Amino acid sequence: MALPYPTVDFTGRTPQYVTAICINQDGTIVVGQMRDYSGAVTVPMLYTKAANGEWSYKFLWDVNPDNVEVPTEPEYPQSVNAEDFMTSEEIADYYAAVAAYYTKQSECPQLEDFMDPGRLEEYNEAYENYWNAWWMYPCPDINDYVTEEEKAAYDAAYAQWEEELGEYPQMTSFMTEDELAAYDAAVAEYNSKLETYNNWSDTVEALQKAVPEFEFNNMCLSAKGSYAVASAITYGDWLYGTEDSSVIYLFDLDSDTYSKIEPSVAMKATYVNDNGVILAAAPLSSNDCTAYIKTDDNDNFVELLPYMQDIKLEAYEWMKENMVHTYSETDWEWNGEIGDYEEITITINETITGSPCADSDLNVIGTWAYNKWDENEDAEMLYSYFINAKDVCGISEVQTSHVSNVEIFDLNGRRLPNAQNLVPGVYIVRTIDANGNVSTKKVKY
Repeated sequence: MALPYPTVDFTGRTPQYVTAICINQDGTIVVGQMRDYSGAVTVPMLYTKAANGEWSYKFLWDVNPDNVEVPTEPEYPQSVNAEDFMTSEEIADYYAAVAAYYTKQSECPQLEDFMDPGRLEEYNEAYENYWNAWWMYPCPDINDYVTEEEKAAYDAAYAQWEEELGEYPQMTSFMTEDELAAYDAAVAEYNSKLETYNNWSDTVEALQKAVPEFEFNNMCLSAKGSYAVASAITYGDWLYGTEDSSVIYLFDLDSDTYSKIEPSVAMKATYVNDNGVILAAAPLSSNDCTAYIKTDDNDNFVELLPYMQDIKLEAYEWMKENMVHTYSETDWEWNGEIGDYEEITITINETITGSPCADSDLNVIGTWAYNKWDENEDAEMLYSYFINAKDVCGISEVQTSHVSNVEIFDLNGRRLPNAQNLVPGVYIVRTIDANGNVSTKKVKY
C-alpha cells in the first residue's frame, strides 16, 4: 500500500519532493520530508499506521502557525512595450532622434582642446608619472594647468553644447494623444498586477524565512518511533566571513513536542534512539568527520572519543589507537628570500572518529570515515568501524572501499534503512561491489 502524501505545499503549488526516509522497527511509523515548490523550504513529516492498517501523515513543523492567508499564485504580468502602441513611422522617428542625440553627445568639448600645448604636455607627463609609479607621485589636477581665460572659454563651449544636446528622447513624445492614453492605461494595469504579485511573493517569502533550514534527506527515527531528529543547517560564505552553523531539532513523537540544541560547531545528526540520545558528525563539508553524542547527562554535544572514556575504557583505548592519525600534507608558503612560493610539508595530528550510527541500545556504535591518512597504493579509500560500547560484542574494523552498496532486510523481505533499528534476530544482508557483483547472506545478530 502506498503512503499518502500532500499534493500541494503551503502555497498551493506542487511540491518538488515528498520523501519517506526512515521507518521504525515494527513498520508503523515513518519519517520523511516535503520540499516546497520553490525548493526553498524543507518540512519534516511523520507518517503513522493506524490499527486498521490505514496510513496518515502530518507535518512536524507548522509552516503557517498564524494561518496567514496565502492566495493562489497570481500570474506574473507581461511587461508593456511602448512600440506596440506606435506606428512604424513614429518608431523610426524615435530611433533617428536617439541616433542624433548620441552623435551630438560624442561632440562634447574637452578641456584639453582649450589648453596651451606646452602646459597640456606638462600635465600629460605628470599624469604618466603618477600612472607608472602612483606610490611616488601625486595624482595631478588638470585645473592646475589651465588659465582662467582657457577655463572660461571651455565653460562657454560646454554650456552651448549642453543646450544643443537637450534631453534624451522619450518614446512617449512620439505618440499621439490616443496612443499615449492607451499606453498609460496598459502601464497602470501592469503596475497593479505587479503589485498583486509582489504582495503574494512577500507573503510566501515571510513564511519561508520563518522555517528552519532543515537539511534535505536528513532525518533519523528511533527504533520504536519515540523520537525523530533533524538538522537545520545554515552554510557560511567565506566571501562574507560567515561560518557554517546548525541547530539540531529533537522531536518527541509521543508528546508531540520538540526541543532544539545549538551545537558549538556546525554538525549534522545521524542517529537517535528511544531515550533521545543523538549522534552527529562535524564538520559539515569535510570527509575527516568527528563523531559527537548528546545524552540527557549533557546539555550539548560532546565528542564521542572522550565520552567513551567514561563508558568503556577498553573501547576508548582502542579508538585512540585506531582513530588518532598523524599524516603529512603539502602546502605553499611565501619565501621572501627567493621571492616566490615554495612547497612545504605540514605534519597533522588529527582525531577522525567518522560519521556515527548505532543499534537501538547503543551497544554497538558504527562509524565510517574516508581515508586521508594512509597514501599507500593498497590502502583502502573508506574505513568502517564497529565499536563495542558495552560488553556484548568485539571491536572490529571493516575496510569497505570495494563495496558500493549495503542493504539489510528482515525475514519478511522488508528493507531496514538504519542499523539502529536492529534487534537481536536473523537478517538478510545484500551487498553490491563496484563491479556490480551481488552477494546475499543470512546473518544472525
